[in-house]
Amino acid sequence: MMRVFDFDKTLTIKDTTLDFFCFGLSKGNTILCTVLYYVLASSVKLGFLSVLSLKIILLRLRFKNVGLDEWSMHCQSFAKTIKTNKLYTQVNWRELDLLIISASFKEVLQHLFPYSVKVFATTVKCENGKWQIEDHLYRSRKREVLIENGIQEIDEFYTDSWHDRSVIEMAKKIYWVKGNQVTELKANR
Repeated sequence: MMRVFDFDKTLTIKDTTLDFFCFGLSKGNTILCTVLYYVLASSVKLGFLSVLSLKIILLRLRFKNVGLDEWSMHCQSFAKTIKTNKLYTQVNWRELDLLIISASFKEVLQHLFPYSVKVFATTVKCENGKWQIEDHLYRSRKREVLIENGIQEIDEFYTDSWHDRSVIEMAKKIYWVKGNQVTELKANR
């Protein structure tokens, strides 16, 4: 049975994006990072900026002059601080056919699940000191990645967002997650 989970706010208490970029900064830089994040997020809401652009801007500012080793250490250390919800603690992550599909960074998520769990998530690269998002798993890109990996149908999908509509359409059963509450929605089939 194929069970697929979104990550942020599906398996966590809150979205982890801002916390990821602020993690490890001084108090002053955390304030600056937070202000910048909300200015950029407002631009996304108003349609002036994409979520991808927001992440690239923050990635390049936050990790300027940071190499891959330091990036990896940041991701691993940050993963330990993520507050997961009840659903995360109730799932036996050693089961077969469990999959995470997320716009969060793969380098963070890989530290939260055993190797048996397939993690499809946003990937980055750094070329000539310039950070890039290689593959941003957001909205319809999630469905595309699943299909590229031979997954046409999902038995159960857990999400907190209608932005995952493309994956919801692939699922036999859909579970809506809000905080620690999990509600089964009307099945597709």
